[in-house]
Amino acid sequence: MHKLDWDTVFQDVQYLVCEKIVSGEAEDLALLLVEHHLLEEDRTLDIGGAKIDGLKPVERTAQSRQWIVHWPFVAAFKSSSESLYFAIYQIQGIQKGRTFRVADSDWIEELEADGLLKVHYPSCQHFVVATDHKIIEVLSPDEPAIEKYVSEDPDAIEGSS
Repeated sequence: MHKLDWDTVFQDVQYLVCEKIVSGEAEDLALLLVEHHLLEEDRTLDIGGAKIDGLKPVERTAQSRQWIVHWPFVAAFKSSSESLYFAIYQIQGIQKGRTFRVADSDWIEELEADGLLKVHYPSCQHFVVATDHKIIEVLSPDEPAIEKYVSEDPDAIEGSS
């Protein structure tokens, strides 16, 4: 597996969170991605009486930018916890930021084994969006549309999450 560049407006965001994943009945997929910021004030974390001082939280702020990433058609997608996901670091090649495509994808190869992926979904590409808490992988023949999002209500994005 090798990484291929996939340039996006949010690829260099320092703290990026996927706040919502919506998969509709028409086999489309939408992600709500939100930029978070490091807050200035220190906080203390108390875990069963053990305190950790001087922590700086990372949160959504009034200055946070948001994007809707929409694939009109996906063959498959998966979302994995970033803390449990090591495979992204084993993929070789160039990676600029949080988004890339996977060349020679094992996932595409696995799904092509029965021959139906090429018949129903020709030219699938393997897209990866690496956020601070989730790794979202998408197989789609097309690049997604990416639009700036202005609402503060993630539930305003219709569909099932």
